[in-house]
Amino acid sequence: MLKHQIYILKHTPINSAINEDEALNCETSSSEGESIESSLVSDSEEQVFDVYEKMELPAAVKELYKRFCISEKVGFLIENPVRKLPEQFAKWEELAKNVVDLLEKNRFRKTIEEELKIIDDSVLQSREEMFHAAAILTHIGAAYVNDQNFGGPAQVLPAQIAVPWFNICSRLKIHPTLTNYIAANCNWDLHDSSKPAELDNLKAITSLTRNRAYEWFMMIPVRMEIQNAPVLNSLMSIRHILQLSVKEWDEDTIVNNFKRAEISLREMTTTLMRMRDHLDPMEFYHGMRPYL
Repeated sequence: MLKHQIYILKHTPINSAINEDEALNCETSSSEGESIESSLVSDSEEQVFDVYEKMELPAAVKELYKRFCISEKVGFLIENPVRKLPEQFAKWEELAKNVVDLLEKNRFRKTIEEELKIIDDSVLQSREEMFHAAAILTHIGAAYVNDQNFGGPAQVLPAQIAVPWFNICSRLKIHPTLTNYIAANCNWDLHDSSKPAELDNLKAITSLTRNRAYEWFMMIPVRMEIQNAPVLNSLMSIRHILQLSVKEWDEDTIVNNFKRAEISLREMTTTLMRMRDHLDPMEFYHGMRPYL
């Protein structure tokens, strides 16, 4: 019965659809970031977790993850986000840190136009550095375009922002716009690095507002992505097993992977239901939507 139920998951071999041009440069810098720990949800599920933790991700799946920058621990998040760029990019960091104050004083656009110079972005080499730079420039760009002090969006971006923003995003093969990946997946950190990456311990590295709502809106999907990692690992492991001959199918492993995925999906649902804890719909519409 199980074999018939899961037959639908059996498609082409894992590596058959991989295009060399699609593979990414996923070299990571080991100097940044802290380890991510998963939390148990109940005593009744401890056995499932114990079995899952002892499972080894198949080598073919690990290779796929490596080629497409997927983390066993945090899924599609940047596992070790960079918090600070080299010194020559200090002005970018300063602008991102003071974006709210400058907007409130109606000095944001003027500061960029008069004080910011074009900085050579080619010195950024690691994927983590480039994503952090992209997050900074994307937030700066979004704030510049949608500065509410001018009655309408800017039609032209200064070269000081546009040139490095376009260059970095081109190297990363992403669009220069404020997406969930930029605002959340590569823009997260922990309040307390000694504690697990629970929702209340997550924070945004760069933000467009001073209130908790924006950060909460961005950290909900971060927490869900961390919770989704076991789902991805489980389903990819199952898919790998189904590439083997029927005689080699390990039904216990398949069942345990499905159980682990089910637990994580319930965790993700619980996390999503917490969105309104710190985000009012009107606050989202009037305070955040203009920048998104």
